[in-house]
Amino acid sequence: MPDSLGVFHACVNRSSGGTRIVTKPSACHKAVAHGKHKTLGELAVAWSQTGPAGKKGSNGTNGTKGTNGTNGTNGTNGTNGAPGTPGVFNRTRLNWPEGTPSTSSATFVSLRSLGTVTKQQASTVLRITVQTDVFQVGAGFCVYQVRVDGNNDSGSSDATIATGSTGTEAVVDSAGNAVPATIVAVFGGLAAGSHTVAIYAADVSATSCLENSGGFLHSAFVEETT
Repeated sequence: MPDSLGVFHACVNRSSGGTRIVTKPSACHKAVAHGKHKTLGELAVAWSQTGPAGKKGSNGTNGTKGTNGTNGTNGTNGTNGAPGTPGVFNRTRLNWPEGTPSTSSATFVSLRSLGTVTKQQASTVLRITVQTDVFQVGAGFCVYQVRVDGNNDSGSSDATIATGSTGTEAVVDSAGNAVPATIVAVFGGLAAGSHTVAIYAADVSATSCLENSGGFLHSAFVEETT
């Protein structure tokens, strides 16, 4: 049996070479050098149970490459961002001269040309805001409309009130009184280039319909936007 340090002990007979296992070196017989029973005794030997560490082995060959893993599932779509503000490519202010044009026509006729505007892109629209004052002579009412190149914001040149109106008109019933009027219309489908903006009016059973009854300087605002 090994001792507490894992070392085996043995005694080797110096005469016969026989070996016996012992638990400690002191158990080996010592030589006897006198009398008729002279002996050479035993030689104490020992060895470790584990032995010394061996030399480091050489590196093993690389293992084969593993197969690719399966693709993960797609993530969910993110939420839509908030709509951006409309882009404005161009703003134009049109000032028209003093004067008080009028009409007694039962169909839309041009009262005044407000000027021209240059459109930058074919894919954009023109948003036109006209602020003026109007006057009606006699009973009935007057209808005022903004047109571009003679067409309303539906793209029609129809002059009749029933089918030429688009809902963006200023309808005035104020016999004998000057009242403010604001007209806002959006025109799409216009080619890039120069376009003429004008105010049209139609008289419905009134004596006449006037624009800018006070003869003041007025302005229209044209925005080219998406």
